[in-house]
Amino acid sequence: MTAAGPGGDLTPILVLSFNRPDYLEPVLRSLAAQADRAMERHPVFLFQDHPLSRLTGAPLARPEDVAACLDLFARIIPWGTAVPAGANLGVALNVRRTERFAFETLDAEVAYFLEDDLILSPLYLSVLDRLRDLCAPEPRIGYFACYGEHRADPALQARRASG
Repeated sequence: MTAAGPGGDLTPILVLSFNRPDYLEPVLRSLAAQADRAMERHPVFLFQDHPLSRLTGAPLARPEDVAACLDLFARIIPWGTAVPAGANLGVALNVRRTERFAFETLDAEVAYFLEDDLILSPLYLSVLDRLRDLCAPEPRIGYFACYGEHRADPALQARRASG
């Protein structure tokens, strides 16, 4: 298995965030705690949306919550790069901004996108890296994920977690 993505580049991790520092903190901690030195293989970016509407200038979130998200990222992922929006974009445009950055600005062939509520298991990035390597020869694959069976009932999830 190769640590770099296709073409030898490092696969970027892009975290999308808005106004939920209480959700974002455990995500960032789980990212920083990845096993197998996985974080060394990935540049990390936080795409932070803005609290003020780009259309009206009205607040859509508490500015202190957005500031707290940026502060958490700087403390937990100090080697990462925050990319704050100049005005509120909303989810769809913030995702599009993130995709353009990954695939146009960075010219990455593969990128890992995380939302602010996805707490990662310790081997999450290692599994993504392995899936990336397995999918690389197949040009028809444009998307893959490894977050499990999210529709499984809690009892089934609990049984599987211990096995």
